[in-house]
Amino acid sequence: MISLEDVKKLIAKRDDIDKQIAEYDQILKENGVDLHSPLVDAEGYPLPNIDLYSVRSARQSIICASNDRKQLTVEIEDMMLQLHAMAKQNSSSSSNQNSLQNDDQSNEIVKRTSNRVFAKIDTVAPSSPAHEAGLKNGDPIVQFGSLHAENFSDINQLAGIVQNSVGKKIRITVIREGHAERLELVPRQWSGRGVLGCSVVPISSAEFI
Repeated sequence: MISLEDVKKLIAKRDDIDKQIAEYDQILKENGVDLHSPLVDAEGYPLPNIDLYSVRSARQSIICASNDRKQLTVEIEDMMLQLHAMAKQNSSSSSNQNSLQNDDQSNEIVKRTSNRVFAKIDTVAPSSPAHEAGLKNGDPIVQFGSLHAENFSDINQLAGIVQNSVGKKIRITVIREGHAERLELVPRQWSGRGVLGCSVVPISSAEFI
């Protein structure tokens, strides 16, 4: 599997090639020529003050090193693309895992220590998801997904579970005639307001979800 260290090694190798090219280029500069300067005069004689062997050797080395550098650059770019794709896939997997964890938190059967009520159902609209789930006005809630009296703090927790459970079941336990009754609510879009079609009223305040 490709790693960032593999990319760093290739970059370091390319940097070494750049140093070699710079050294060879310095030889050309010392002789007053570049890669394309003529090395002989019009009559075919070597130009004076030029180390013909060193210049030709440096030119050949620059050409070879430049080709190697191009190949390394292609490999580096390809590996970077692969790393980017892997990072994106891991990020997607992490998001999916977080989503699954949220689903688990919404749907898991939590062992609570009491049937203490922490919220209640209010204003159930006809033909709404709440109505279809069998919820009734005034139903006292002792469990909503993973929430119960011992871990409930504010309405945002309820809203979070609902938002993460659109199209999925939320287990809700209410108290009726002194007994706990489990229901399953599936938040979804419907003709009315919100995705529940009811108000969830905490002990201290009311909030429409």
